[in-house]
Order: sequence, then C-alpha cells, then structure tokens
Amino acid sequence: MLTPLPHGLTIEENTNVFKIIRKWFNISHIPVLIFAAFWNGFLIVWYSIGITAMLQSDSPGGAFIMMFVFPLLHVAVGVGMLYYGLSGLFNKTTIEVVQGLLKVYHHPLPWFGSKEIPVATIKQLYCNESYRSTKSGHYYVYDVDIVLSDNKQIKRVKSLSEKAQALFIEEKIEAYLKIKNEQVAGEVNKT
Repeated sequence: MLTPLPHGLTIEENTNVFKIIRKWFNISHIPVLIFAAFWNGFLIVWYSIGITAMLQSDSPGGAFIMMFVFPLLHVAVGVGMLYYGLSGLFNKTTIEVVQGLLKVYHHPLPWFGSKEIPVATIKQLYCNESYRSTKSGHYYVYDVDIVLSDNKQIKRVKSLSEKAQALFIEEKIEAYLKIKNEQVAGEVNKT
C-alpha cells in the first residue's frame, strides 16, 4: 500500500527517469526575510554613513577602518539570514533516479547535501524520526535514510516536517527500484 501524494511534493515518472520534487516553502521563512531586511538595511545605512564621513574627512584614519571592520561579523550574519530565507522561499529538493544513479540535489539556490549514489549499492530505504527542541517548542522531523549493500547508513533527504512526505519518498523509490521493504532498526512507525 503506497502512501498518497502528500502536499508539497510532485512526482514525474516514466521509463527513463523518476523524480520526486519537494518544495521547501514554509511560512516560517517570511519572518526570517523580514528580519534580514531590517538587519541588512541597518548595515547599509551604517556603511553609507561611514563612506560619506570618510569622503568628507581631511584625514581618514583608524576610526574609519574600525567603522568598516567592526560590523563584518554582522554582515556575514545578515547575508546568511537572507540566503536562508530566500532558499526557503524558492528552493526545491529533487530526488531523481536516472542512468543507474539516485541523485539528491537542491536548487535553484545552491545548498549543501547534494549526492549521487549508484542504485546497485542501495539495499534498503527507511524513515527516521528525530525529536527537536527549541525555545519556541518541540517538534519532530523526518529523514529518509539509505542502507547500502555494505550496511553503511547514510542520510539523504533530511529534516522533513511531515511524516507523510518521508514515507511517500521511501515507498515510491523502493517501488521504482523494486526493493522489497524490510524493517530497519530505528525506523519510524508507519501507522
């Protein structure tokens, strides 16, 4: 019995290519972008004031250098928040089986974690559940992990917020690759 297609996933399947595409969009990315806009806006004003003061000064010196160097860590944080927020709005994860490879990649903005695994080395897929705790509460995330023929386990699709998405990805890939589902220690309960 296959899990029905969950919200946020699309599937493309034919004899040569099999793809599951998951949109990253989550409403939580919007406050991050708003905060990043204010954070980066402040830094733009800060640097504008510094550049204007330096150009109008007769003797630009150490104080001006400190004005430009001191907030560099803040610039890195602002750029990181902006990139994270934009990735959350626009990125997708594509899980693709093509030409004997299982490919997992993130696009259009580059993100770490892309991988290609030869299909012949895949023994089993399974879903793993993790409990996360933050200041604002507790929640579960789900990963789709792979057991290779040498019994090495690797995480391929990480931090899914919905159990149904993880189960669907596992079941569809196993069905497409004709892998018989077997219980794996630590696997999430499928009910």
